[in-house]
Amino acid sequence: MLAKIFAGITVAYTLSPIDLVPDFIPVLGYLDDVILLPMLVALTINFVCMVCEI
Repeated sequence: MLAKIFAGITVAYTLSPIDLVPDFIPVLGYLDDVILLPMLVALTINFVCMVCEI
């Protein structure tokens, strides 16, 4: 169940035009995408792998 929630959050954040920090802010706008997206993908993969092992 938790894996599905994180997968949904990851897909929603990736496809959403609304960012945590807007992209027009010079460095921080793209930095949140560079940091948050790989972190969300890694968490999702981790939770999916935990479910597959059970």
